[in-house]
Amino acid sequence: MTVPMKAGAAAFIKKSAKVVNQVIKGRGNGSNGGDNFNYYHPLPGPTGFPVLGHLPLIDSVAPHLTLNKWARIYGPVYKLKFGLIPAVVLSDPSIIAQAFSKPQSTGRPPLFVTTGIMEGNGIISVDGALWKEQRRMVIHCLRQLEDLKTAQGKSDLDKLIEENVDSIVEKFGRHGESTFDVHPLIRFVISNMMSKIVFGRSYSEDDSEYSRQLDLCDMGSNLVQMTNWVNYFPGLRHVFHFHDAYEALKSSKTEHHEFLMRILQQQIYRKRDSPSAVIDFYIKEMFKNEYNVDDPATRNQMIHLLADVFGSASDTIKLTLKWALLHLVARPDIQEKVQYELDSVVGRGRNPTIDDMFALPYTTATVLEANRMANVTPLGLPHWTLDDMPLSYYLIPKGTMIISLLYAVHMDPNYWQCPVLFMPERFLDESRNVVKPFQFMPYSYGQRNCFGEHLAEKTLFLLIAHILHRFTLEYPTEGEEPDFRPMPGFTVSPRIYKLKAIHRPN
Repeated sequence: MTVPMKAGAAAFIKKSAKVVNQVIKGRGNGSNGGDNFNYYHPLPGPTGFPVLGHLPLIDSVAPHLTLNKWARIYGPVYKLKFGLIPAVVLSDPSIIAQAFSKPQSTGRPPLFVTTGIMEGNGIISVDGALWKEQRRMVIHCLRQLEDLKTAQGKSDLDKLIEENVDSIVEKFGRHGESTFDVHPLIRFVISNMMSKIVFGRSYSEDDSEYSRQLDLCDMGSNLVQMTNWVNYFPGLRHVFHFHDAYEALKSSKTEHHEFLMRILQQQIYRKRDSPSAVIDFYIKEMFKNEYNVDDPATRNQMIHLLADVFGSASDTIKLTLKWALLHLVARPDIQEKVQYELDSVVGRGRNPTIDDMFALPYTTATVLEANRMANVTPLGLPHWTLDDMPLSYYLIPKGTMIISLLYAVHMDPNYWQCPVLFMPERFLDESRNVVKPFQFMPYSYGQRNCFGEHLAEKTLFLLIAHILHRFTLEYPTEGEEPDFRPMPGFTVSPRIYKLKAIHRPN
């Protein structure tokens, strides 16, 4: 004898069976993005504090190490809270690629300092229609700049990069075989090169005003780190050391932008029939899109954008080069392999050029490995969900900060053999062709990836190729090990170090 079941209970059991069936079949997993999945797992994550969230638990010197430790415990997608701001941390390359391919993930979090101080301007901290339009403009400007040719048919941009690379090699050579600090040298030459590319202006080493601007940029990076908690608790800007740091940050930004505004005003009113820098093409784009460049709000946007382009490109190249040289000093065997390839392909009678890149696979692979090991932005730049976003087994709510833990991606032994070793061979296939695996993403991924990736890669190639073509790098004290501990910050910089550049015979 069967007992009739109530309709409500029958419906519940039927629905439960459907959910279980979906889970068993794997619907909503990383393979299909979960867009058709109507049941989502709760996000895992460590326990935080009331109000403060997880901020007190995160290493202020190397936050990526704390987040990586939690990723090993809670998996490739887990939740945190920064104060009252919800966040998810992604540490698997396929999940990061999936997330950043979705339009819902293209926002920027409304953080009080890093977003608020930009006043809704620029390109890095904005989203929506303004970001789409300005990013399109910047990419178009860079392409137009690359299309400019010299009388000999060479790219103007490539020629400019090569001239500045020659400058850094010449400055290395000034020191003979004595030890020297590479940091001020790299800072000046790379920043000067980017100033020429972005603003059409270069400066001498003894220009005190330009040196002051570089100091302001460095100061700004340090102050952003010092005021991180103000992002989540704006009231802290009025108390303790946060007050002084926040006021100094605003002051340094104002002074730097006044310097840039003078350049912009001069460039707006000069003849634009022969543009030669990003600023020239950008002004033309703004006119073409019927912006009133005399409007203070428009000029404010232009200054913020140009500062974003200059700062992000300079920092990426400077920091990656510093890490690359430190790793190469520790690995004379890799220096020898690069030098053998350079001598075989380029010879000793001329300098390497951009055109040699495809004929120098080991040198190119060394540059890629330097990018992987540097992990200059180990947490990526934070994204913000503009709407609910299905991802893997989870539903990421609207208004959630997304952190792409690029450090974990580049140090994951599941994707990289012996990830802590500097090993250029991992970027070469059996035929010694250069390959970039999908898990290599130093410039992030998707619609908000770094727009200057190509510029950074070829500049770093030329820098490393020229330096090792001319010199063998040595640590000052034989047998002393380089210090690979990073300086505190959200961009990872090596500690101050010195080296010797031993001139190679022709």
